[in-house]
Amino acid sequence: MRERGKVVRGIRLQGLIGRSCFECSWRGRSELEMWLTLPTASLCLVHILLMSLPHIGSTSKKKLRQRPVNLCSQGLHNCSTDAICIDLRRTGRKPYKCKCKSGFYGNGIICYDVDECATENGGCVHKCENQPGNYSCSCMEGFQLSEDGHNCEDIDECKQSQRLCDQLCINTQGSYVCSCKPGYYLSPDGRTCTADSKCHRAFGCAQICRPMTQGHHCACLKGYRLHPNRRDCILTCAKGNGGCQHRCKDTELGPECRCVSKYNLGGDKKSCIASCKVNKGGCQKQCIDTKTGPKCTCPSGYKLHTDKKNCLDIDECADGGGGCSDNCVNTHGSYECTCPKGFKTLSDLKTCTDIDECSIPSTCDHICINTPGSFHCKCRPGYENYGITHCADVNECTNNIGGCEQGCENTEGSFKCKCKEGYRLHPNQKDCMRADVCIRLKTPAKAQLLCQSVGDTNMCILRCNSNAHFTSDASRTDYTFICNKETKYEWSHNNKTYVVLPSCSDAVLPPGFKRKAVFLMMTAEKCRLKKHTTDNFKENLLQTLHKKKRYKCTKLCHVQNVSLQCGTKRRRFRQTLSKQKTYITAEFEIEVAPKAPTESCNINCTRKKTERRLKKTIKRLRRSINKEKFSVIFENIQYGVRKRSFKAARTLMTCRKGNILVNQECISCSIGTYHDVEKDICVPCSHGKYQDMEGQTECKNCPNQAEGKGVLGAKNISDCAGLCSRGYFADDGLEPCQPCPIGTYQTDIGRTKCIPCGRSIKTRGVASTSFQDCIVKTICGPGHFYDVESESCKDCPIGFYQSESSQNFCIPCPGDTTTDGGNSKNSSDCKNRKCGGYIGLLRGRLESPNYPGDYPNNVNCTWFIKPGKGRRILIIIPEIFLRAEDKCGDQLVMRKSKSAFSLQTHVTCVSTERPQAYVARSRNLWITFKTDQKNTGAGFSIPYVTYNEEYQDLMEDIVTDGQLYKPYQHQQLFKNRYLLSILLDVIAQPIKFYFYANVSKTLVPESFFKLLQPKVTKFFD
Repeated sequence: MRERGKVVRGIRLQGLIGRSCFECSWRGRSELEMWLTLPTASLCLVHILLMSLPHIGSTSKKKLRQRPVNLCSQGLHNCSTDAICIDLRRTGRKPYKCKCKSGFYGNGIICYDVDECATENGGCVHKCENQPGNYSCSCMEGFQLSEDGHNCEDIDECKQSQRLCDQLCINTQGSYVCSCKPGYYLSPDGRTCTADSKCHRAFGCAQICRPMTQGHHCACLKGYRLHPNRRDCILTCAKGNGGCQHRCKDTELGPECRCVSKYNLGGDKKSCIASCKVNKGGCQKQCIDTKTGPKCTCPSGYKLHTDKKNCLDIDECADGGGGCSDNCVNTHGSYECTCPKGFKTLSDLKTCTDIDECSIPSTCDHICINTPGSFHCKCRPGYENYGITHCADVNECTNNIGGCEQGCENTEGSFKCKCKEGYRLHPNQKDCMRADVCIRLKTPAKAQLLCQSVGDTNMCILRCNSNAHFTSDASRTDYTFICNKETKYEWSHNNKTYVVLPSCSDAVLPPGFKRKAVFLMMTAEKCRLKKHTTDNFKENLLQTLHKKKRYKCTKLCHVQNVSLQCGTKRRRFRQTLSKQKTYITAEFEIEVAPKAPTESCNINCTRKKTERRLKKTIKRLRRSINKEKFSVIFENIQYGVRKRSFKAARTLMTCRKGNILVNQECISCSIGTYHDVEKDICVPCSHGKYQDMEGQTECKNCPNQAEGKGVLGAKNISDCAGLCSRGYFADDGLEPCQPCPIGTYQTDIGRTKCIPCGRSIKTRGVASTSFQDCIVKTICGPGHFYDVESESCKDCPIGFYQSESSQNFCIPCPGDTTTDGGNSKNSSDCKNRKCGGYIGLLRGRLESPNYPGDYPNNVNCTWFIKPGKGRRILIIIPEIFLRAEDKCGDQLVMRKSKSAFSLQTHVTCVSTERPQAYVARSRNLWITFKTDQKNTGAGFSIPYVTYNEEYQDLMEDIVTDGQLYKPYQHQQLFKNRYLLSILLDVIAQPIKFYFYANVSKTLVPESFFKLLQPKVTKFFD
């Protein structure tokens, strides 16, 4: 009979009549269940009352909950005496769990003995005796247990005692036999020998001869039976197990020996030889069954020890380095070729080659430059590098107002100088000039510029030289430009403002013509288009058009912009295609270049002839295809072209690069300009560049000038020198120039003024180019700047740095970056304090601030991953760099929630370059990264992926396998962002493994697939 439980302030107390125990439980934030014997029941009651007393505040309750009692160590549990108690206070919802000891089974509260003898006799070859939680083997008389505790071996009784037999003792399997010398016969006791017996001699009894009144009687010793011939004796299983080592069966002919499972019958048909299934034949690695017993062998990479059992590793690296191009690392049973950082092995796994980091998207924010074993990132003008791979806008205006004379406005990737009212920007875009003054115009190449002033109005007329044409409009003869108050003192033509005047060129050529075309090729082979297939098709199509005169396609004819695709989108051809054939769609352009004009055939005549030649080529090509007389042969396969599949687009006029089409003529871009192929216009050379030839597609760099500096549209090197050099100035910034006087300097080119040192500070001479030339009271080192007002050195403030000495300014950190403190000397001290990465539903990434640069001091990052319903989290740490010498001041923690007592997945404060993967122990994951104010490190970039929880067993099987991370090749896979992305995709959807296993074999080590394939196959099977 059971009493009803009584409830007191959330406490259930139950008593069980007829049993000497109580069960008590406290229902709070977590359930605590205990079985107690009567002597400890009072302790349980006291515990319950303490938890229920109203005078104990919430703080005390919280402390009690935070420090639960170890019920296992105090014996306050209900586990069976045949079980062990496992403390779960830190890892589970229950305070403990019970687990039956080895040799028992059950739920831990009740445990039952496992009868090992019930299964294959417990592995014993003779007798098996079950014991509580264990068992033991024993042998029949005449045998003894071998070292393995299961097999039985013969006892050599003859050696143990010399008194067993009167004369001779012969050992047998499981027993022994006494024998006599010649002239003696064995007595019925089977031990003593007697002298010559007439009975034995007369009747030939094998063992015992007994005279009878009416003759004799042959008999046998104990354990033998008389043969039907009445003289001989047959051994039975009762005597020494019939001479059998394991099992014995009596037959008419005598004992028949058999062996237990995993043993083989020896050549003597009595003894049993252990097979490789028994303790692996005693072999360390591999075992082969032979007629004489197990034979040990070793796998590749090992050699057999002299004991014929164990295997010794072969050090391949000691013999010629294993064929490795760089480093060789010996491993157990094999070896690995490793490469220096920044290199990887080729498919032969021996030769190292450079890793092209720039081929991986997003390696750098802007420009990536690959170098042997490394790479470096370059930022576009107006941006500065930080965190190794990132670029941020430079606020040029914070440093001497960007070099602007009056005002500065920062823009993304650049800045603009501004002028006060009544002034406007000088062409050098830095200085300010009066707004009511017209800028002096420069005459373009192969042109004439006639200018005059009438009152407040300036007017210039621009004409090209004879035989030259304007590249913007060949039919125009001149341009008239006006500059006055109405045009806001800008040079204007037809209400359009000009900074650079139109260019002229006397190089005029006839245009070429081109047409796009398409046809369908047929083949009985399966469509396989390789990288070089397009080039082969182009080459062979061009040869076909050139060789056959009927196409009128001479060497002036070109095939370009070829595109091949399997199949066709044209429905009428798909419907008529037989199953045995496939289509390849070929798209291309046929272009005919013009011949040079002659006196008898000018540009207009040449243009018409070129157009007719292209029309004939297209017409005859279409006719050949429709008559099924055209085919293309490449890659040793002849492709027929489908009848009526040829289509050609409209005819277009073209000019070769460096020329633009103007009024059906090709005019070369003039000197001082270049041909922008994408926009198909002539563009003036930018500042710091020049071009002294016509018809070019790019400009040359001016010597000894910084990028972006110099005259716009420079026609030669002399124009490059048109701007005033550093340390010089002029009213318009153009030569002739004057040197900066004593007490001033100029860091830029093309300027109209010099910068004073301040407070009557002198320079070492004229033409000074930097504040470093100013003679000051003290020299300020890197990380400091000279304050002219206080005439002393001051620290660069937080967010600024200075790498040079004797400067009067500090450089601001780019973008939102800042420094950990003052006195910063390098741009690398500028760090982004924003916690990196992103949190996605299926995939995401956790990055330390400023990664891959060093993380800043005193940051506190928190991420929270909450996957969708029915999904779990897997985290991969390719490598992590933290500074452990700060007593774990920099620490990464992953656990279920913010609570310090929640279920923990991973905690670290040390660096490791060995990849690690973790299956989150909780459904949600709270991650925090904290740093102190001391040292910093490179940090981490940790990807994660969520997967369907039905794959939980598969994920744990994969990540807990040490071979996943051990090989060098596997470690490199985790550190390659592209290959790691493939791995994460497979984890999110394991069924994709088979797809990637086929397409990525050249990228991913074969050993990696060999590791995963059986796990994935086993799971899905």
